[in-house]
Amino acid sequence: SFFVENSDTTILETIEIKIIDNETFYCPAVVNQNDGEAVLFKLTSTDPTQLVFENAQHDFPNKICYNQEGKNINAWIEGGDKKIPFYMKALEH
Repeated sequence: SFFVENSDTTILETIEIKIIDNETFYCPAVVNQNDGEAVLFKLTSTDPTQLVFENAQHDFPNKICYNQEGKNINAWIEGGDKKIPFYMKALEH
């Protein structure tokens, strides 16, 4: 993910999906956190419209979810009693 301010682009996070020992992991690396190293979240639940990745040992978040609603994606991160939503709208071409 990134943001643009005054035509300058700043990278906030990079994400990889990896297969490790036949398990699927969501691997975000956040700038200025965890020494730039990715944190692994194991894929724990899937259905045709939703993916759930979890890492109970991580401080926050413990869970990362993606839910497809039509052409759009609603995602959220959660841990403890905190939940932060992210809404992504498909661009029309």
